[in-house]
Amino acid sequence: MSDVTITNNIVRNVGAGITISGSDDIPSTRSSRILIANNLFTNINGPAFGDGNVSGPNDGTFLKIGNPENVSVVGNTIEQTGPITWAFKPISGFVFTKNVANCFRSVGGYQGIYGPGKAEGNGTIQHYFPDITDANRRFSDNVLIGGNASRYTEFGPLSMNVFPTSAVGVDASIGLQRDDLDSAFARKIICEATTSTVEHASATPHTWIQPQPASDHLLITTVYYGNTTYHVVDATGRTVLLGEFVASPALINISSLATGTYVIRMISGSTIETRTLSILR
Repeated sequence: MSDVTITNNIVRNVGAGITISGSDDIPSTRSSRILIANNLFTNINGPAFGDGNVSGPNDGTFLKIGNPENVSVVGNTIEQTGPITWAFKPISGFVFTKNVANCFRSVGGYQGIYGPGKAEGNGTIQHYFPDITDANRRFSDNVLIGGNASRYTEFGPLSMNVFPTSAVGVDASIGLQRDDLDSAFARKIICEATTSTVEHASATPHTWIQPQPASDHLLITTVYYGNTTYHVVDATGRTVLLGEFVASPALINISSLATGTYVIRMISGSTIETRTLSILR
């Protein structure tokens, strides 16, 4: 399973959230390039709807994950009784930014960013999400309600996560953007399955990149206000460059990227646009 976007959904009254495995018992390619953005997960409640095993991963866990590549969880509001993650195999290319999530200790004693055998926070991230660093800010700008900041000391000061005791006063630009969700529910969209290697531009693009081909710098122009996050992905699906900007147009340094063809994905709130990026020197 690859190239999947899960956005503008409401998931409520369940024992656990989402499970993503990189592979299964039948030989297959590795799951990759999965985006979970601008969703509301509410009353993810292990005691009420789970399997009764408070020591297991199905007791209010938001994300059970192992061995996929390039999974991005951006701008969601998550109201769950268990840990945020239950990571069971190391993962490359994981991004967790701009989310509001509960970080209280579960009945079974699990909390926050967790994976079996490792302590919450620093220990789990270093083992199960080894390419996350403070400098690359792939775990940043989150509101972890009820969390313990001392468990996440390796991811600051550049990665600006906060740990309030409640959701009162939380920055409205973090987490679910309700207007975008309501707008999505008001539209009737029919999706047809297609298989293609050709990029299909949106009917009304709101973000532009230039020049094409580019060399050492890329100019991104967008009509959206607020933060825009960009991911540059190579032909294998690996995220090779990640960043964000507020002011448009933004000049991005791409001199670290080799000559070739990439896909750049730009996220502004719940709006996602992708473009093919060619680099030639």
